[in-house]
Amino acid sequence: MRRSTGYLMVLWLMATLFADLPLRADWKKLQSEHFEIYTRESGGSARQVLQHLEQVRSAYQVLTNSKIERASRGRVVLLKNKSEYQRYAPSMSDAYYVRAGTRDYIVLYLSDSPTGRVLNHEYFHLFSRHAKFQFPPWLEEGMADFFSTLKITNKEIHMGLPVEPHLQYLNYVGGKATPLQRIFNLRPTDRHQTEREVVLQLYAQGWALTHMTFLGGNMRSRSGEFLAATSKGEDPTEVYQKVYGASVKDLDELLGKYIQQSSYLYVKVPAAGLDQRATVQETSMESWEAPLLLGHLQQYVGRVDEASAMFEDLARQYPQVPDIAEAQGYLAMMSMERETAVGHFRRAAETGSTNPNLYYDLTSTSCKYTEFDPQCQRWINEALRLNPDSVDARRWAVGYVLNARKFDQAIVYLARWNGVKAAEAPDYFYQYAYALANLDRMDEARKAIQRGLEFATTDAQRSRLSKLQELTERSAEYRKQVQALTEVVETARPDGSGRGLRGDGEEEDLPEFGGGSGPTPATRPRIRRGVPQEVVREVDALTRELEGFLQDDDAVLVAAVAKRLVCGKTTVLEVSVRAQTLRLVIDDPQSARIFVDGEAQVDHEFTCGTQQPKTVMVGYVARQAPDGTDGLLRILSFQ
Repeated sequence: MRRSTGYLMVLWLMATLFADLPLRADWKKLQSEHFEIYTRESGGSARQVLQHLEQVRSAYQVLTNSKIERASRGRVVLLKNKSEYQRYAPSMSDAYYVRAGTRDYIVLYLSDSPTGRVLNHEYFHLFSRHAKFQFPPWLEEGMADFFSTLKITNKEIHMGLPVEPHLQYLNYVGGKATPLQRIFNLRPTDRHQTEREVVLQLYAQGWALTHMTFLGGNMRSRSGEFLAATSKGEDPTEVYQKVYGASVKDLDELLGKYIQQSSYLYVKVPAAGLDQRATVQETSMESWEAPLLLGHLQQYVGRVDEASAMFEDLARQYPQVPDIAEAQGYLAMMSMERETAVGHFRRAAETGSTNPNLYYDLTSTSCKYTEFDPQCQRWINEALRLNPDSVDARRWAVGYVLNARKFDQAIVYLARWNGVKAAEAPDYFYQYAYALANLDRMDEARKAIQRGLEFATTDAQRSRLSKLQELTERSAEYRKQVQALTEVVETARPDGSGRGLRGDGEEEDLPEFGGGSGPTPATRPRIRRGVPQEVVREVDALTRELEGFLQDDDAVLVAAVAKRLVCGKTTVLEVSVRAQTLRLVIDDPQSARIFVDGEAQVDHEFTCGTQQPKTVMVGYVARQAPDGTDGLLRILSFQ
C-alpha cells in the first residue's frame, strides 16, 4: 500500500511540474521578419500580435531616430489566460519583457486587446535594450508609457495620448506628488520588489515628467537635445539643469502644476507606409522548444528548482540538443556553480551549438587568460565566426594572444575588427601599436600611437599611449645598438660569409644577436680575436663592454626573455631562448655588469621570483658553471 501511495505521489508531482510542458501538438510557432510567437491559442490573435509589433518597431525607429539590428528574432509568449500567465510571471504585472538565457522574451496573456498599450509598453523595453539606450528606471518606464498609447495610420503616428490609469492616480494625489528625488533614486529591481504604492508613483510620475518634457509648452522645443543626452547615460538631473536650467526642486514645482491641468497635448508625426501588414507564417517547431522556453521563464521568475527539473528531464530525452545544455549551463552560472556550468557549456559546444555567446562564455569561464591553450583559441574563434561583430569576443581574443606573445595573431584579430567606435579607439590603437612594435614594425607602431592619441579624451589614455611611445622609441634605439655591434663583428669576418677562422684554420660560428637556440658547450658560438682598428668607433658603455666581453673564447651573447630569478644560496637567472630555458648563475654580483637603456648600473636591485616577460640581452661564460646550470652571468642588458 505504501509503495502504491508513493507511486501516485510521484505521478502527481510530475503532472504538476509538467502540466504546461506537454510535448503535444497544440503549441504552435509563427514568424514575421523580426519576431516569432509561441502560443496555444487557436484564433488569429497571434498573427495580429506579430503584425502589430512590426508596425510599432518601425514607428519607434522613426520617433527615436534610432535603427536597431538584431541577430535573432524577438520572442513573444502568448499564454491562454491570466491564470496560466501568473505561473510564469513576476507579481504585479500584466505582461513583461525579459532577457532570459540568450534571447529576448515578451510574455503576456490573451486578453480583449492583446495588441494594445501593454504590448507597446513591453516592446519599448526590448527596443531600448537593442538601441542601447541608457535610461534610468523612471525615464525608461516613463518613455515606455509615453509611447505605449501611439496609434499608427497610413499617414502619421499619433503620439503622447494620455494614460488613463496614471491620470486617475495623479488626480487622486491632487498634485501632491512624491518628491522627484525619491523617484530618481529608484533602482531597476525596485520595479518588482517594492511596495505597490511606490511602483504606482514610479510609473505615474515617470510618465507625467516624460510627457511634460516632450510635449510641455516650455520644454518641447529642446526635448530632442534632452533625449540625445539621456539615452547615452548622462544623469537626467544634470541634463535638465544644462538644457532647461531647471533643478530638481524646480521640476517638482513644474510637475505639480502640470499634472493638475485639465487637458494634455498629443501630437501627430508624419510617417507614411507604417500601416502595412507584415507577412506572417506558421513554421515548424521541435517538440522540445516550448518546454525549454517555459523553463527559461520559470528560471526568470525565481522558480529555480522547477526550471532545473524541466531542463534535466529534457536533457535525458534530448541529449544531443545543444540548446538544452546551454540552458543548464546558464542556470548553473546563475546559481554560482561555475564548474557545473562549464561542463554544460562544453557539451553544448560538442553537440554543435550555433550560439556565439555560448562559445564566448565557455572561453571566459574555463580558460586562464595567462596560459595559452589552442582549444580556448578555437572556441573564441568560433564565437567570432558566428558573430564577427562581437566586441567582447574580439577584446578577449586580442588580449589572450597578446599575453601569449603571439603578436602576429593579435594583428589579425585587430585588422578584422569592424566599426571601431571613437570611445574604443585609444585602447584599440594601443594594442595595435604594442603588437607592431614587438614585431619590429616600428614605423607602423608610431603611426598607430599617433592615431590613438588623436582619439584620446582622458589624461589616463594620453599617458598610456605616451608611455608606449617612449618605450617604442627606446626599444628602437636598443635594436640599433645591437645592430651596430653586429655590423662591427660582421666587418671583422675575413670572407664575409658569416663564418670566422680560428688560428688553427678551422671555421667557427659567430653569435646570433636576434636570439638563438640555447648553446651547449659543443655548439657554443665563438668570436675571432683582433677586430681591425679601422672599424672601431665611438660607442656607448654597453657596446664597449660587449666588445671586451666577446674577446673571451668562451663568451656567449644571446637575446632572450626573462623568466624567473631563483634566490637562495646560489642565485640563478632563468631566461628563455627559443622555447629553451637557460639557467645562468650570478656567482659574484661584482662580475655581472648590468645595463639599463645602455647605461651601466652601479647598484641595481633585483626582485626574486617571476620576472616581467621582457626581452633582455645576456652574456655568459660556460666554464666552471655549477651542475644543472648553463653558465655564469657576465652581462645583462634590458630596457
